[in-house]
Amino acid sequence: LVSLTMATIVTFMWNIVIGPVIYVFFMKTPERKAKFLGYFTSFRLVQIHVFLMLYAILNSMSTPSPKFDLRDLWMTMSITYTYMLLYLLILDRIGVHLYPIFSPRTHWCAVIWSGIWCLHVVIYWMWKRILQD
Repeated sequence: LVSLTMATIVTFMWNIVIGPVIYVFFMKTPERKAKFLGYFTSFRLVQIHVFLMLYAILNSMSTPSPKFDLRDLWMTMSITYTYMLLYLLILDRIGVHLYPIFSPRTHWCAVIWSGIWCLHVVIYWMWKRILQD
């Protein structure tokens, strides 16, 4: 369930939140919009997200009679926040800005980090319900 929750969050955040926000608010000219849309729908990027979700679903379904409990949720959140801290404390400081959305310099930092926490809980319960019922 850990891989499934994290794959769902990555796919959801990129395809439903981040990508459309970048397209609508930051791509001002038709040329930039077309270029971003080409990148956003590129074979490589779509393949990564589609196969990430497919692999995570198959991995979770192949587990014999999965019994999920809160340890799965806490493990997922621990891995995510460890990665976010690695990004903030090391990568961001040396100039590798992969995820500006995680930056503590934005006005939305507390909202974004809290939203990611809430998203973990919602997606965990969603997949737990789907796979155990």
